[in-house]
Amino acid sequence: MGAIAPFTPTPPERPSQFHTAGRPAPLRDAAADPAVLGAPHVRFILIHGDQDQALPVNMARRYAAAHGAQVIEPPAAGHFDLINPRSAA
Repeated sequence: MGAIAPFTPTPPERPSQFHTAGRPAPLRDAAADPAVLGAPHVRFILIHGDQDQALPVNMARRYAAAHGAQVIEPPAAGHFDLINPRSAA
């Protein structure tokens, strides 16, 4: 780990609840995992493409239901379509 140790909160060998392409991602992703962080202390809306293959939309639905948030599901939008300026989403 050496040089990246200050940027990696925990050993990457242990899986988190975050998954990438159906496989557990390293625990370092837990720092950005909403399931680990809990809900923000403000009202929020989740926008999650209904065709996301990296993180299934059901994850967003469950998180929103648990924390009283709304989910907007743009149709035919995948994982990066929401941030891709060339996407129709």
